[in-house]
Amino acid sequence: MKNTKPKVRLWSVLTGLTAILTVAAIVGNIIANQYATTLNVALNASTYKIIHGENTGDTEYFKKGFASDEEREAYEAELCATVEAEGAALLKNENNALPLASGAKVSLFGHGSVDLMYGGTGSGSVDTSKAPNLKQALEAQGITINQTLWDLYSSDSMMSKYSRMTPASISDTLEANTQYAVNEAPWSALSSAESSFAEYGDAAIVVLSRSGGEGADLPSGENGTSDSWISGQEGDGNYLALSAEEIELLRENNLLVSATLAEVGKHVRPGVSTLELDKLAEEFIRSHGAEPGFLGYGGFPNTLCMSVNEEVVHGIPSAKRILKEGDVLSVDCGTLMKGFYGDSAYTFAVGEIDPAVADLLRVTKEALYKGVAQAKAGNRVGDVASAVQEHAERHGYSVVRELVGHGLGRKMHEEPEVPNYGARGRGPLLKEGMVICIEPMINMGTKAVVFERDGWTVRTRDHKPAAHYEFAVAVRKSGPDVLTDFSIIEKAINN
Repeated sequence: MKNTKPKVRLWSVLTGLTAILTVAAIVGNIIANQYATTLNVALNASTYKIIHGENTGDTEYFKKGFASDEEREAYEAELCATVEAEGAALLKNENNALPLASGAKVSLFGHGSVDLMYGGTGSGSVDTSKAPNLKQALEAQGITINQTLWDLYSSDSMMSKYSRMTPASISDTLEANTQYAVNEAPWSALSSAESSFAEYGDAAIVVLSRSGGEGADLPSGENGTSDSWISGQEGDGNYLALSAEEIELLRENNLLVSATLAEVGKHVRPGVSTLELDKLAEEFIRSHGAEPGFLGYGGFPNTLCMSVNEEVVHGIPSAKRILKEGDVLSVDCGTLMKGFYGDSAYTFAVGEIDPAVADLLRVTKEALYKGVAQAKAGNRVGDVASAVQEHAERHGYSVVRELVGHGLGRKMHEEPEVPNYGARGRGPLLKEGMVICIEPMINMGTKAVVFERDGWTVRTRDHKPAAHYEFAVAVRKSGPDVLTDFSIIEKAINN
């Protein structure tokens, strides 16, 4: 028998050496890719080549070979000024507000005024060591700045609470994307400076500034921030989500809608025209500092959508449409106040109505509450929809398919759509801080509807009655937060 041990040793050595060389090659490749620019500079190598064409008249290549840092900095300052001048576009200048006259006394609003974002991440980062702040830049042009307001924004308490969170690093995208928030001081935080506004009333400059840039811009994950990041900015990391203050503005709008519906409800009786009720609602809304949200919306001609009997939604008020005993009137109302919308609906009985129709109204309202109960973070739109559908159909009624609820915020109709039929566990995910309108539209007979020639009114195909109720609901982890208040309406109509 031959002795094979020397061959075994040789192969062991070769295998070990190969493994070491492989690891070294992998590590070297990673280092080379990571520090390619540094290595190219050290070796005086280049990974690209500029090829000059025949016509270079419109091309200005990067200027190099400055005699000093001061010359380079002067060139950079001139270039920045040129880019800014060429890139600025004045969209609107009412009453010749701009340019500001030298000596003007102005107030700077927005936390960005003291915490300005000069650049972004990655290749968007810039050297701000010699950059003037906004106050210095304006004062250099003879503009006087409200020092009281500036000091308030710059105070330790404001900076610690509302200072912009900068992305952690471009290479740590997950962490960076979890640290975004609006970080704007609410109006209520400025109360101590309000007495100074009149003195600096030549102009109010609102500064908008946000973090963003290469590799770390909008949040991209479901991981999100914890509730401890910033009060009022809780959620899933989406810094465009509604803040606590914004939701309260929506609540204010929807409570006004409830009060308006209550005022209308007090006057719902036989002999009243739908136009009379519409004018009453418009006056009531405007007297409370808001605008009718529906008036002019998509071309709608009135303040209220008023749908009688077989009209499901979007009925146009008319002096010729006189309510009579036994009618049912569905009233959909919207408001616009402080930049946010309110939207709710209620179906009223005109005098004594048929018990079968009264049952339709009762079941439709119950279906609304069934759907609302599912409006909590972690559920899906389908959970809301199926709850409405199951309750309505269990009682022998039909759910309209062509019309849906919707998101609510700075626009009347936002994502997601909220239908009144569907399957549990399906549809868009409901997240903390979302505000949606849940509005069952339930027919006594068939679910089929007809769109009338006026371009708005939707009625049942079989001319049987329909009912419509609507809540605005803020989605919470703990459950639904209903922004509408039906108790105001029901107290008014039952007294």
